[in-house]
Amino acid sequence: MNYSDCILFGILFVALIMDYKSSKIPNLLILFGYGLGVVLLFFSREELWYFYLIDSIYILAIGYVLYIGGVFGGGDAKLFAVIALWLGFEQTLMAGVIAVIAGFICSVFKIIDLIRKKEFQKENFSHLTIHFALPIFVGALISEVIVWNRFWQF
Repeated sequence: MNYSDCILFGILFVALIMDYKSSKIPNLLILFGYGLGVVLLFFSREELWYFYLIDSIYILAIGYVLYIGGVFGGGDAKLFAVIALWLGFEQTLMAGVIAVIAGFICSVFKIIDLIRKKEFQKENFSHLTIHFALPIFVGALISEVIVWNRFWQF
């Protein structure tokens, strides 16, 4: 894991905290992550740095469609675009799949907790939202550390 990965996961952790506290991921944090990612890519020795920028735009377009469909919030879509800028298209898709699985697990735990508290209402599922920044963080972390095995590269 290199310094840029640590910066990315710092940004994702702040997004997680902000999402948990306010149910929003601030645009300023997204702009900071995106801007810093562009600067680091531009000055890196990566010859094809602009492909990461294009990947990010693709992911943002996919995220926008999912946002319009009500799958997750706009901040989540923009956060995936930041991840794509730092990690690339394929790894972001993998992080997305892992995030959906992690989100499902979070939802199951939330439903179990509501049933335990006797607050579960079968008629009204609108209050069963989760803070999706946590599954996004988990998905990005698992894709980075375990799947791509970059943790051991310092």
